[in-house]
Amino acid sequence: MLVGCASAPEPPPLRVPLDVPLQLSPYAGPALNISIKEFDPGVVDAVLMPIRHAEVRYMPVVLKGALIEAGGWGAVRVLPADDLSAEVLVAGKIIKSDGVAMSLHVQVKDATGRQWFSNTYTDYAFEPYEEKPGIRKDPFYDLYSSVVNDINEARSSLSVADLESVFDTATLRYAASLSRDAFSEYFLRDAAGHLQLIGLPARDDAIFARSERIRESEYGFTDTVDEAYTLFYHEIHQTYAQWRKYSHELVLGNALLGVQERRRRSWTAAKQSFSTYKESRLNEDALRKMTDAFDVEVTPTVTSLEGTMIHLSGTLQSRYQ
Repeated sequence: MLVGCASAPEPPPLRVPLDVPLQLSPYAGPALNISIKEFDPGVVDAVLMPIRHAEVRYMPVVLKGALIEAGGWGAVRVLPADDLSAEVLVAGKIIKSDGVAMSLHVQVKDATGRQWFSNTYTDYAFEPYEEKPGIRKDPFYDLYSSVVNDINEARSSLSVADLESVFDTATLRYAASLSRDAFSEYFLRDAAGHLQLIGLPARDDAIFARSERIRESEYGFTDTVDEAYTLFYHEIHQTYAQWRKYSHELVLGNALLGVQERRRRSWTAAKQSFSTYKESRLNEDALRKMTDAFDVEVTPTVTSLEGTMIHLSGTLQSRYQ
């Protein structure tokens, strides 16, 4: 396992890391809310599945932080599944993540169904990790910066009227999810499959006013869900950073060593490699336990809905549904 396969992969130095600074957004138009769906784990070896299960919750929080840092948005939330009434929905799929390379496929669309973009981003980290990794910014922060810059650029291509329509569409989509008969008449789907508003409810429409109150109540609960992801991020941050450091050493070391050189390695080098591998597995075990605890978290949630206290129990995912 430590020696690796006979055919050495392409030398990492030929791969160019991203160098993309995060562009701050002085945007003054409609401050749309963003929902970031828990990432798709993609295809991963069973041995690394515990790591991937942690990453699908960890990475969206990093992306959320970059969006908030760039500015110009309303609430940015990480959620376990699709948010049908999201003004802007971000979905990601992890293609690769081993400490040296990170590749994500990101799709962004708005409430009208308009796709802003669907891109794959790849970044590399070749510099040695710090002895205590995790203190500085994420080693792949340039990748997240690229995603955020593209989201902001896509938004800038839309007019204020377009963005206001996104806001109104999201609001009415939520109302229609509660009472389709009352609100479906305000929508028309065009040839591209996008929703178009053909009208708005009256200002004093009682059913619409009630849907707005329910939506505000739900925001209180989704904020609680988002906080759970942020807490999970902080709990695993140091352990995940250590795992990525050890994985970085193993992957990069094996990629740079030829087959013959591996065979000639000294006992000291082999012992060090095994020590690194052992530390990596210890961090995998710790991440597995933390992720399992997140999955089975059953702390009840109490939320208010139109003056009524609602008690929710079960896992975070079941409470969200």
